[in-house]
Amino acid sequence: MVVRSVVALTVGIAALAGCSQAPQLSVSDAWVRLAAVPGRPAAGYFTLHGGPTDATLISVATDVAVRTEMHEMKAGAGGAM
Repeated sequence: MVVRSVVALTVGIAALAGCSQAPQLSVSDAWVRLAAVPGRPAAGYFTLHGGPTDATLISVATDVAVRTEMHEMKAGAGGAM
């Protein structure tokens, strides 16, 4: 009886997992550090979370800045960036 219950529970969990939606490409923790001196660069930061397939961020743009640039940051050994 216990084995049947475990098998039924396992099959049920597997069926529900198959019903879940695929992960979506999303951005979180977005923020902007304004320039300390007017006319100097500001910086925007965000965390990009993957979707169902590999994707490459190839550009950034805004209507409120003269120029935008993109730089990649990765955490290294010991949490250093």
